Amino acid sequence: MKPPVSGGGPAGVPTSASRVVGWLEGISSSALIIMMLITVVDVFMRNAYNQPIVGAIELVKIVMAYLVSLAIPQTFFHRRHVQVDVIDHLVGERPLLWMEMLGEVCGLGLLAVMLWVMWGEAWDAHELGDVTSDLMIPLAVLWIPLLVGTVCSLMAVTTLIWSDARKLLQSREMS
Repeated sequence: MKPPVSGGGPAGVPTSASRVVGWLEGISSSALIIMMLITVVDVFMRNAYNQPIVGAIELVKIVMAYLVSLAIPQTFFHRRHVQVDVIDHLVGERPLLWMEMLGEVCGLGLLAVMLWVMWGEAWDAHELGDVTSDLMIPLAVLWIPLLVGTVCSLMAVTTLIWSDARKLLQSREMS
């Protein structure tokens, strides 16, 4: 198992990609703080004045969509997703790199299908004018982070595939 990547991201990946991922991580962290504040204020208002925040649950759900969706690209980018090392110790570095690339290509395909399906659902919600039940917030507000997070995840996985392909080419030249 590889040690977690620290700093700007995988070797050979442009710093602009690191900046975008860092920006998304900042928004995601802010969403966590906002979600906690809404919950604390709602509980306080409910207990102290018997006046909870109207729509607090809806707000928390929307903010959670931002939190999760915008944090996922960072997980891909830094290779911090769940990984089971079954045969890693039995194979060399090149076969391991090929297996990682295969997983990344499968992930890329899955993310592409997800984006295609999500886009249709988001468009339907926009066209139909779907809104939340309490605060009447357009559901498009909820779909924005999901779509942005998926697109950024696609870009993160693509940069990893590119980085691994370069490593494979360099290791082949050294052989």
